[in-house]
Amino acid sequence: MTSLVLPALAAVLLAATFPKIDAAWLGPVALAPLFWLWRRCSWRAAFLTGWYAGTLFFLLTMAWIGTSIGEYIGPLDPVVVVLFALIEGLFFGAAGAACAQLSATGTTLWPLGCAAIWTLAELARGNGPVGVPFGLLGDAQASTFFVAIAAYLGVYGISFVLALIAAAVADFFSARTRRGAAAWIVGSLVASGVLWLAWPARTQVSTPTMRVAVVQGNVSQDVKWSPQFFWRELDRYERGTLAAAPNDPSLIVWPETVVTTFLNESPVVQRRLSNLARRAGGALLIGTDSRAGSHLANQMWDYGPNGGLNAIYTKRNLVPFAEYLPWESALGKISLFDSVSRFSAGTQSVVFRDAPLHYSALICYESAFPRDAWDMMHAGAQVLVVATDDAWFGASAGPYQHAELARLRAVEEGAYVVRAAATGISGIIAPDGTWRTRIPLGIERTEVGTVGPPTWTAYRTLGPWGPPIVALLALAVALAARRRLA
Repeated sequence: MTSLVLPALAAVLLAATFPKIDAAWLGPVALAPLFWLWRRCSWRAAFLTGWYAGTLFFLLTMAWIGTSIGEYIGPLDPVVVVLFALIEGLFFGAAGAACAQLSATGTTLWPLGCAAIWTLAELARGNGPVGVPFGLLGDAQASTFFVAIAAYLGVYGISFVLALIAAAVADFFSARTRRGAAAWIVGSLVASGVLWLAWPARTQVSTPTMRVAVVQGNVSQDVKWSPQFFWRELDRYERGTLAAAPNDPSLIVWPETVVTTFLNESPVVQRRLSNLARRAGGALLIGTDSRAGSHLANQMWDYGPNGGLNAIYTKRNLVPFAEYLPWESALGKISLFDSVSRFSAGTQSVVFRDAPLHYSALICYESAFPRDAWDMMHAGAQVLVVATDDAWFGASAGPYQHAELARLRAVEEGAYVVRAAATGISGIIAPDGTWRTRIPLGIERTEVGTVGPPTWTAYRTLGPWGPPIVALLALAVALAARRRLA
């Protein structure tokens, strides 16, 4: 019975840390039931219980992907959601099998090894051509003091610490190594508190110097792509832009794919946008699609204050099975995937330099990847812009989860993040991950706020290699202790 109840309990507790429940305080103990079970079972049993827990967790947390998938495959979307959960759940299973193998001895370093294994499993799940960095253990901690860890080791560093505490809690109740487990718990909390106290963004944020406007048109997917609604949508965003003009913003941001035509083939629309940038008196960054022959591109076009087209950024990190089809030579023969779009990925980081502070854009899915944000900052950006169309997910938990990731990118890079979402959540996020301005879901509004230069973070200095290095070193230490005791 415990092999069914405890994994389910862990899945429910972990899911509760995410929006819309937002019980982030459960994060340090959510995985404890799983670790307790893995401490005393075979690696095969640990794999199965982990897979079961992971599948249930993703069904609870990411069922919202069916909201958009249904647009393409209709009544089959529940099948795809379950298949997705089963695949992602395998990473929980793999972590469980490894933790069970590590528990063969009574070493007090077992929690450290489990934290390393969990972190490496998340890194494997969240990267690569079909990586899905949603539902990470650390993703739900943007409003807790654990968030400061991201300024040093990114979101995966938060996952490491939370997994360490959870494994130590499980070890404490295993009646094997209670003193060592208590030391891990207290040490992790103290270290997290020290990092929070030393966190530069908490006390040393640069003075905001540049005005930015965010336009949220709140156009639903039901009408957005209708040709007869095209000019009405453009009018709506033009009104929102001109409403911000009296505040003299240096940058005005529109969401992803606001211009629902191939802009490179629409000179009339290009002239209108150029004129709008001149009237508004600031740089205008807008989302659109382009087409060159059979190649499609998801892009952000940047019109300068003088109306000239300064630069174009093409989305580099495309959504698998939505914007492109992985392993197309094989999967392209299956009719189920006929409706998958065939976009071409960009190849370069682009820094826009027509405002007092240089800025770069992350388009939708890209904002979930710490490496993509780091690339832009490393290329010279001082402010990050996230342009997205979360209207695909309606009023589900999806838009809320996605918005939380933008807060983590702000903390990791020590940078202001300007988020423009078609139906929300939009606004300006400070380097400490707090919202300076915020437009709720389902509202048409323009907000003007200020941003400043980035604040130093260890993560931006060291890059995204820190978390895997720390995890591998921790695992090596735990394995060495296991070999000595064996």
